[in-house]
Amino acid sequence: MEGKRRPGTGKSTLADVAKRVGVSAMTVSRALRAPEKVSDSLREKIQQVIAELGYVPNLAASALASASSRLITLVVPSLKTPGCSVIYHTLQQQLLPQGYNILLSEADNANSRGSELIETLLAYNPAAIVQGGFKFEVQR
Repeated sequence: MEGKRRPGTGKSTLADVAKRVGVSAMTVSRALRAPEKVSDSLREKIQQVIAELGYVPNLAASALASASSRLITLVVPSLKTPGCSVIYHTLQQQLLPQGYNILLSEADNANSRGSELIETLLAYNPAAIVQGGFKFEVQR
């Protein structure tokens, strides 16, 4: 057996990569999170195995394990919302160099959909949610 597979997906895990390289899962994780802390030769070997196995890091698991997230979400009612592209590009300019990823979500101009979407995004433990152009009303 190659190692544990992600339940229901059959995709390779960090443990699969570690086993194939002959190092601990922590070493593979370190090579991905802080490559400067791993030798060039080991990092290259890890990258080769990652490519061979088609391993894709589970960012949600990584965020939970480290108790931090590098994900910023931008929620807008519509991509046509005035200023949406300016806000998105500004976030990119400021946050991408700091290692953050930006997720742009469209809520289809519906206030109730916006609330549901934000609740769903919270499950991903983002570092921040930037909300633009909404006017929410509380249902009583």
